[in-house]
Amino acid sequence: MRQALATLLGVLPAGPQAQAEAPALTVRRGETLQAVLRRAAALTPYNEDFLRPLLLARNPQAFPPGARSPVAGAPVHLPEADALRAHLQARLGPGTGPRAAAGPEPAVPAAAQRGWVRYP
Repeated sequence: MRQALATLLGVLPAGPQAQAEAPALTVRRGETLQAVLRRAAALTPYNEDFLRPLLLARNPQAFPPGARSPVAGAPVHLPEADALRAHLQARLGPGTGPRAAAGPEPAVPAAAQRGWVRYP
């Protein structure tokens, strides 16, 4: 489970080894989608609302379309780091992030730079 979390957070690369790994969660008998989301969110830094579309898309065997509840005993794989990043970027919109929010740095005229100490 630690390896799945490390892969999710981008510490380990996602690849064939991560794909073959055991599922992070297994749906318990009588468990609701919300309960599965709650358990998945506890393993990640993301909240349940953020994870919902990703878990549903990645695990159709556990959450069949039109079913009233998840399939008991079905494996639930957490989304990969690339999918999380893409979903986060889609929610934030293009051109967002710490550097984009700050905007370009203003140019300092050469005359104002006289007397500045330069470091190599």
